[in-house]
Amino acid sequence: MRNMLLLGGATIASLVLATSAAAQAVYTDSSAFIAGTSPATYNFSFADPDESITSPFVFGPATFSGDFVGYNDGRYGTGISYLGDFASDLTVTTGAESIGFFLADYDGIETINYSVDGVSGSIGLPARPGSTFLGFSGLSGNSTITLSANQDELDTLGFLASDISAVPEPRSWAIMLLGLGLVGFAMRRRPLKSWAALSEARKL
Repeated sequence: MRNMLLLGGATIASLVLATSAAAQAVYTDSSAFIAGTSPATYNFSFADPDESITSPFVFGPATFSGDFVGYNDGRYGTGISYLGDFASDLTVTTGAESIGFFLADYDGIETINYSVDGVSGSIGLPARPGSTFLGFSGLSGNSTITLSANQDELDTLGFLASDISAVPEPRSWAIMLLGLGLVGFAMRRRPLKSWAALSEARKL
């Protein structure tokens, strides 16, 4: 029984480690991201062409941190609002399992470096009015995404994100199962000891 418990614990531990170490998927195609994650769409709705935005800025399941101005000046198309960030890094925290951004550069072509949950890389942005999609899935459920730009203004035209799920993460399930296994093992041993004590008493 003890060996079975150890084997079960080792199996659960390996599942936990495999889940934590699983690499996140990175998307540069919004169609593939939508097909793979079925996200909701979040578009900004700034009323003025130059609207000061307080940081951190909470919108849907994402919290943006940076130096922001909200625009609706038609630079990326009529009626398209966008969040302009003038800080060196744009930081986004989210509890969503998947999130993807439509990114653009107001001033010219540049490269964006990104980092999330130990995964990092870079992506190029086209000249205005073009935009690039950058999405991530398989996030830890409490992730911080850092986007580093090498020019003055990084614009976010909107984003896609999955709903924040109330279902426990696989790691939580594994810990719960391990705890239940230990409780079951302890309860199973107790009656065996009582039966042995009863047998000894009958011999007297």
